[in-house]
Formats: sequence, structure tokens, C-alpha cells
Amino acid sequence: MEQTFEANAIGPITSRFEDVSGYGLVNAAAAVANAIRQSSFAKVADLGGNLWGLDMVNAPEVWAKGYTGQNVTVAVLDTGVDSNHSDLAGNIWTNKGEIAGDGIDNDLNGFIDDIRGWDFVYNDNGPRDVDGHGTHIAGTISGLNDGVGITGVAYNAKIMPVKVLNNKGSGSKSNIAAGIRYATDNGADVINLSLGGSSPSLTLRNSLQYAQDRGVVIVMASGNEGASIPAYPARYATDLGISVGAVDRSSQIPSFSNAAGSDPNINYVLAPGKSIYSTLTGGGYGLKSGTSMATPHVAGVVALMLSANSRLTPSQVQRILINSATQITQSLALLATNLNYDPPVGQEVALATNLSYLSNNNAQTVTEGSLTQNLSNNLPQNDILTSDSFGSQTRWDLEIAISMKNNTFNDLFPMEIKA
Repeated sequence: MEQTFEANAIGPITSRFEDVSGYGLVNAAAAVANAIRQSSFAKVADLGGNLWGLDMVNAPEVWAKGYTGQNVTVAVLDTGVDSNHSDLAGNIWTNKGEIAGDGIDNDLNGFIDDIRGWDFVYNDNGPRDVDGHGTHIAGTISGLNDGVGITGVAYNAKIMPVKVLNNKGSGSKSNIAAGIRYATDNGADVINLSLGGSSPSLTLRNSLQYAQDRGVVIVMASGNEGASIPAYPARYATDLGISVGAVDRSSQIPSFSNAAGSDPNINYVLAPGKSIYSTLTGGGYGLKSGTSMATPHVAGVVALMLSANSRLTPSQVQRILINSATQITQSLALLATNLNYDPPVGQEVALATNLSYLSNNNAQTVTEGSLTQNLSNNLPQNDILTSDSFGSQTRWDLEIAISMKNNTFNDLFPMEIKA
């Protein structure tokens, strides 16, 4: 079903930009239609239930035209992927240049027996997922359309597992940068980065540039601090990749989702990111919330676009996404009062009522079970959030990294999941 068109078919930005919602809610039907120079596709019946996010981004309308992510590989740079999950196993990328188990780097890419990706944290060829975050991401992108569990936005795309975050969900910028280069060199068409941190990194930026220069589309979570601008690396989306914020089932932007900011040059769109149902490790399914969950919706939409027109360049994909997005107006004042996060059943978690967007430098208060962290302006200027502040075993699905007075993070986890 793939159609190809000349690369100069995409026009200038025509959509209106807003400081919170950016260019609005991603629209797969309009984006794919634009990619093949057609009018937007006809509406089809909603899937409903746990698949409401697919309806919101209009993925079924694209499937009806025969575009399902075929011949597209999406690299998930995360905590790993449960490649044996029944809803993922059929769509896991395989390195055809390697011979499994022979202990030889057959394709001379510098990695031995990397049949199903690579683990840059523990330096082996088994990018297994203990945390569950990466598996959840993978299901949203390309869960099988088999009538069981969930269905991914681009359910025929291949998932390339690249583990760059450890079993507690933290990682170094150098490992993430290495993972980006690995995914690029080994044939990824799209890279999903559902992670982020507070500080810039030349190493990370250079790896993003490396990927984009080679035709790879990068999709990045804007972050969960309720800040007025995205975290890194999503803040680089002024010229590198796409930054993604979250909306809930009512098209409202949750208070945790970092806003687009004041620069209209940023490629910022919204996607479903609250109470998203997807795959979990060990063959299960569950709900998670955060811009991490919104990001794979957009990565899936990009895969649909590329399955329809493989000649699209990253800049064309970015332009189409923002021009075809549905505008959502939400002020910073409204964002500060949108505190209706619903934790998954069984999670003893509640947001404190005063968790809100205060200002770019003010602290926030959160309650996690019986643990309360009150990070106020009484903190010394050089205080930093340590990796033990919440504890990996009790971390909630909405993994908020607190914006502190000096907006810094511990060097133990310069890149923290922003799920």
C-alpha cells in the first residue's frame, strides 16, 4: 500500500502555536493523508474501552486505508522490552546480519550477537525489561492487532529494544547517546525517547543530530514537572525531533505535563498520556500515566506516516504533524488547576491538593503512599534530589521528578524517566 511522493511537497507551518498546548493534539488521519497528498480520511467506528487513545489520535481511520506501520522500525530506548510478551513477540526487530549464539560480531557493527537489540547499561545482548516502563511504551507503539489485550498505534511496525535505563529507571546521558547511535546505525526509522532530565548535554544533542541527519525521526517526552517548558532532550525539538505533551480522555492537559513554552519554533504536539492501558512485563497489562505514555502514540503515528510514504524526511514529518494537529487551547492558569489524576487501581497514591504549576522555579509537594516530600523554598540553593527520594519499589506509575528550587538533579541519574 505504500505510495511515494517527491520530498518537496510539504508547505510552511500554517497552524497556530500556543505556549501550553503547542500545535495541538496529533491527528494520524490528517497527517497520513497529508503525507500522501490526500484529503483527511473518512471517520470509522471508535474502538472504545481501553483503546480510547487510538480513537483520539484517529489511528483506525489510517488502518482502514491499509497503513499499519508495515516496513517501519521503531527503536524504544528505555528500560528494555519484554520481547516474549504475547502482544509484542511477533513485532520484535531481528538483526538479520547476526547469527544467534555464535559469539561472533557477524555484521561487524561492534556488538556481538545483538539479535534483538542491545543493553547499554549492563553491556550485553539481552535488553530485558525489569522495570516495565519500556514494555508499556512498546505496546502502545506496536502491540499486535490480535483481539487480545491491546493494539498498538502502528501494529505492524517492528520494535527495536535498546536498553539505556537501568532496572530502576535511571540512566546516563552517555548510554542514551550511544543507544541513539546504535538505533540509527542498525536501521531504525523512528526513535522513541520517553525519558528526560533537567540539564542540557552536548553529547546527547550531537547524537540526536547524528540520527536526524541520517533520516531518523526522533520523538521525545516533554517531561512531567508541570513546567512551562519541556525538559531535555525534548527542549531540543526547536530543530531536532518532536516534543510530546499529554492529554487525558477529555482532551484536557494534566497538570504534570510540561508545556510547550514561548518559542513557536519548537515541534510540540499532544497525545493521550493519562491512564493509558498497555503491555507490562511477564505477559500482563496495566495503566500508566505521563508524557512517557503520550510519546509512543506520536511515534506510532510517525510509523503510520512512513508506512504510507517512506520518502518523508524528518523535517517533513515534523511539519506535517504540527500542521495537521487539532488545536487545543489551555492556559497556564487552567493547567495549574487541572489536578484530576486518577491512579491505577491498587496504587496507593494521591497527588497532594497543592500539587500545581506555581512558577518555573518554585517547588512542589507530592504524596506517595505515606511518604511526603515537601520541597519548599526553604531548601538550600544547592540541594539536589537524590536517587533514593522515592524508592524504586514504591514508585508510582506517574513518575514525577520534582522541580526543585535550583532545578537540578543528582548526577547519579542525569537522565531520569519522565513516565
